[in-house]
Amino acid sequence: MCFFGSSECPSRRKHVPDKIQMPKMRKKLNTFFCQFRKMTEESSVPDVLDCQDTLLFYDLYYMNTYPLNIINGIVEFYSKIHVYLLVFFTLLDFFSNISFVIVLLQKELRNSGINVTMTMIAICNFSLVILNLIKELFQQINYLNKTYVEAVYGRIELYLSLYLSTMSDFLVVEMAFCRVMALFSLDSDKWRDRRHALVISTVLWVIVGITSAAIIPMTTVKMSSYQEVYLTTISDVYIENKCIIFRTTVFAFGIGFGLVPCILNSIFFLLILFKLKAYEAQRKKNFSRMKSFGIDHSSRMLKAVLIMFLLVKTPEMLLTLFNSLFMIDYYVFILPMVGEFMQVLIIFNASTSFIIYCTMSSQFREVFIRIFVPTVIRGRFHVVFFVRILHFLICLALQTNTVVVTAIASTRKVAWQ
Repeated sequence: MCFFGSSECPSRRKHVPDKIQMPKMRKKLNTFFCQFRKMTEESSVPDVLDCQDTLLFYDLYYMNTYPLNIINGIVEFYSKIHVYLLVFFTLLDFFSNISFVIVLLQKELRNSGINVTMTMIAICNFSLVILNLIKELFQQINYLNKTYVEAVYGRIELYLSLYLSTMSDFLVVEMAFCRVMALFSLDSDKWRDRRHALVISTVLWVIVGITSAAIIPMTTVKMSSYQEVYLTTISDVYIENKCIIFRTTVFAFGIGFGLVPCILNSIFFLLILFKLKAYEAQRKKNFSRMKSFGIDHSSRMLKAVLIMFLLVKTPEMLLTLFNSLFMIDYYVFILPMVGEFMQVLIIFNASTSFIIYCTMSSQFREVFIRIFVPTVIRGRFHVVFFVRILHFLICLALQTNTVVVTAIASTRKVAWQ
């Protein structure tokens, strides 16, 4: 690993300031330019520094103002606890998604279309954790002496991470779409069945897999000109003409894989909210439980999933679009401030579906307790007391006015049907 501006890296600073007020910005700048710039000393060859003519926040790099000092203090404080939060949420993500898949594959739950979709989402999240753990293992073993195998894995991991994370997002879209169709269609049972979920998800797996492959030619493996290490760098053709191809590709990813899912889920969220309001109004008018209680209850849980999706994916989408337009500003100024926080937030979001299921679905809790809680403990402790409290708090926050109902065993239905 070389550092920008040191004797190991050619100095082509152009518009990059010598002194940056935030230390983490300087560190990120060094890492970025030395890993992704062209491995050549010929100034006539296009360089990653050519991707942006002028820095958008150029004046801020020299400022030592009150707002920037506050931001710097917050960033430095969070950096001290970041690794602990990252480890905690990674472990939570790992075990929660394993448990999620095991529970949802049980006979009484696997016939639901939404449960099938949530199983695939959990598999995507679990696979992302495994990819990150392998990447971290490589870094701990080789540190700065990156081998060819690690560099090649970096390219594979880049594609698989994009593929799986995007697929997870579009599976949420598919789940919301099927729920909207079930709410507004006369034949709601057809859209709750797993066959429709499997057909739509299969199409999504193929389309997303093909479009995600556009990231493969963006990078290449090269040996560093300054050390005997291999680097995963931007391909030459992608940094020509001010990185127009690279930036266009990133922009397309931001639109297709970020903006489109956010818009669709926002529309579906509003439609579900509208239908829930209509159900509530009709219940108050008729003073009775409607036949569509199962759909209503499932829609409430899906609403919680969509809220978390929009809270996490909207800023992530905006950052991706900003990266495509102001590449250097993003890596120098924006990423050091929000990168670590967004990393933990995304990892935490991968386990929220499990938490929502545990707190809002009595069927899921019963199956989970039956599988993972020993009989002795089940007989002595009321293990669902805590999750029922969480259920009440979530419903209160969502203003769903949900009442916890104890169903008769003979008439109990699958919560996600």
